[in-house]
Amino acid sequence: MASKKKGLPFVVQPRLKSIIEELGSEESGIIKIERKGYLTVAEKQFVQNASEDDTSLAQIHLLSAKVAKAKGCTVAEALSSIGGAGDSSLLEGFEAEATSALAAMMVHQERQHLIHAACLLMLRLDVEVSMDDVLELHPDLLVALAILYREEEAKSIEALEEAHSAEAKEQSEGK
Repeated sequence: MASKKKGLPFVVQPRLKSIIEELGSEESGIIKIERKGYLTVAEKQFVQNASEDDTSLAQIHLLSAKVAKAKGCTVAEALSSIGGAGDSSLLEGFEAEATSALAAMMVHQERQHLIHAACLLMLRLDVEVSMDDVLELHPDLLVALAILYREEEAKSIEALEEAHSAEAKEQSEGK
């Protein structure tokens, strides 16, 4: 019986191959992880499932609408004020709510870093990695994984193109 060929029957193969990248430092520890230039469907689903109960964004938007209605400004102007880039006088009378909403947003962002790191470690390195392992990471390595996640989410292929160019150059020099 013939063995089934693994993989999709591409008519045209993807232009760039994934690369193995080293993240971290001597201080944080160094790991090798695959950079693909995109997030897989499973990775997107992992993050979506882990993030679905977060209400911090809704809290910010509700406060923005409340401020806009009370102060006669647009929701965008109120949102800008809450974020610190707009007219701070719009928040008079809403200081406690704004502080609470911003604190929730900061917790949300830190939680997203943890979720992104867990996603990449579990789905690209080892499914046996636990959240306890992620929580024990050096902060620099956590940030490096979060940056890799964001770059993959943005479908950044710069690193892949650089690796491809370096490989092509090595091959042409070796001939």
